[in-house]
Amino acid sequence: MKQDFTLHTHTKPFDGQDDEYAMIKAAKQNGMKTIGFSNHFIVHPDICKTDFYPFAVFGGYQSIYNSNFEDALFYFKKHYDILEQYAAQNSQDNIQILRGMEMDLFDTRRWYNGYMHTINTLKPDYIIGSAHLIEYGKKLCNIHDIKKAPADVQDKMLMAYWKKVQWLAKSGMCSCLAHIDLPARVNLGTDEKWAEVEQQTVDIIAENKIPVEINTAAYKKSVFPHPLPRIMKMCADKKVPMFLSDDAHKASQVCRDFDKAKKYADCFGVKLVSLDKVL
Repeated sequence: MKQDFTLHTHTKPFDGQDDEYAMIKAAKQNGMKTIGFSNHFIVHPDICKTDFYPFAVFGGYQSIYNSNFEDALFYFKKHYDILEQYAAQNSQDNIQILRGMEMDLFDTRRWYNGYMHTINTLKPDYIIGSAHLIEYGKKLCNIHDIKKAPADVQDKMLMAYWKKVQWLAKSGMCSCLAHIDLPARVNLGTDEKWAEVEQQTVDIIAENKIPVEINTAAYKKSVFPHPLPRIMKMCADKKVPMFLSDDAHKASQVCRDFDKAKKYADCFGVKLVSLDKVL
């Protein structure tokens, strides 16, 4: 059965290129019955001091990185208001609109308190857990920072990455997990020596019954989506619930390569779950 929902999408003024209306139109044209919006929720007091922040400013997507919860709440309130206004004005529409977010979590009481206040205020329909950033050497780093590190440091940073994915799976704070092998996007962590920690991670995901997306954005640089075959087989063996995600940052990417990814899932015997099993 064809999947009729898409949950991993991004819009202006975050790091998407199109607005909510264009994304909804594209979802309807692709036969979707539900579209969820999951713009980035990344808040850390030192975010502006990171090596990657100037590139974010240059690219015009600094609004996805916030040093305080008030700014993040401001952006999300405006975004959610637009979604609610659309739903109210198009009450007879044949597409369901969900309000989500893609969240990076951090290990401080201040972060937790700020996050819970935000969630209680916004009341999102779902939360995607992601590990875009790790804290290493008292610095925030992304996968490109890991790529630039010396080989021995890379291994330590990659281990920190996998520990963060495990933490997300155990946290009870998210509905599902995105691109669990994200470093593979820059060709990191793909060799066999990582199989043991990958298996540990999949075991934790399975134990906590948290759904994992098959992220088709990886097709841009790979013949496979996320997760790559080795991890995909682990997920299939452990019967991890899985679903398709486009990680769309513009309307033309909505539902991209879903048919190809469905065949990929079929190769491993993965039966994609329904929307209610993700939420």
